[in-house]
Amino acid sequence: MEYIREVTKLGLKPEYLKDMICFNLYLIVCNYYPHYPQPELTLGARRHSDPSFLTILLQDQICGLQVFHENQWIDVHPISGDLVVNIGGFLQDMLLKRRSPLDRSKNFKANVFHQF
Repeated sequence: MEYIREVTKLGLKPEYLKDMICFNLYLIVCNYYPHYPQPELTLGARRHSDPSFLTILLQDQICGLQVFHENQWIDVHPISGDLVVNIGGFLQDMLLKRRSPLDRSKNFKANVFHQF
């Protein structure tokens, strides 16, 4: 019932998501950017907008994620235990109200110890 109420508020039919061809497509992409002693020699992820429905990020304690806001790159400082959720282009197109953020990842020099 809550789903129907929320979808209806957006001006969509209750079956809108179910009727979409790509509704059953699931995709998980994992990126790992380890620390590097010379970060200026690394690529990270160049500027882009996520084409997905939602992007959910679990950051480590190295601030590498940046978003483009008001003509400048802003660091997204990680908060321990929190997730970063970006609206993807697919959801943006569906709702036509919010833009998918432009973001990038940089590798920064850090003293990091990973234990597996």
